[in-house]
Amino acid sequence: MICGHVLSTKKIAPIVTTIATSLIVDEVAKKFGSKVIRTRVGSVDVTYRMRLENSVFGMEENGGCFYAPLLEVRDGAMATALMLELLAISKRPLSSLLSDLPVFFQSKTKFSCPIDRRPKVLELFSNSVDARTDTLDGVKVWEDNQSWVLLRPSGTEPILRLFGESNSKHHLEAMMSRYVEKVEQILSSSS
Repeated sequence: MICGHVLSTKKIAPIVTTIATSLIVDEVAKKFGSKVIRTRVGSVDVTYRMRLENSVFGMEENGGCFYAPLLEVRDGAMATALMLELLAISKRPLSSLLSDLPVFFQSKTKFSCPIDRRPKVLELFSNSVDARTDTLDGVKVWEDNQSWVLLRPSGTEPILRLFGESNSKHHLEAMMSRYVEKVEQILSSSS
């Protein structure tokens, strides 16, 4: 919602966000003719790319917002201020504004994996899929234009995280089940 608000009031592009952020941002940006640029997961990566692209707005998958005209780093108070501005200008309740957004479903899980094994597991995972992939940060597999999974190493723990998103809850559940099984098989066979 905040992304759409910024685009509607500032007419700025592009929007910078992480590879793990929901496709909702793409749908919102498309309405305003804005481009979305994806980065590795991490606030430093978003800020750095915003500077390179001369972007005024960025966001992370966890909901963190970056509003460069006032503060080029993730800031909850700034996100709150932008949301309050949106509510004041729109004169609509939050529930009504939320109903304007497209619906996507997400899921996330994690797997224990020693740090030294993660590159091999990611390589085996990438080689095991027969779909379009993106290796900007981990391995993102696109099942279709509205459904994806992302397997990436944690930057702080000896784990791999599996994120998934789809515009169909049923498809997301089936997709996550398949990819969880795939990762578990790779982890057990590559030890």
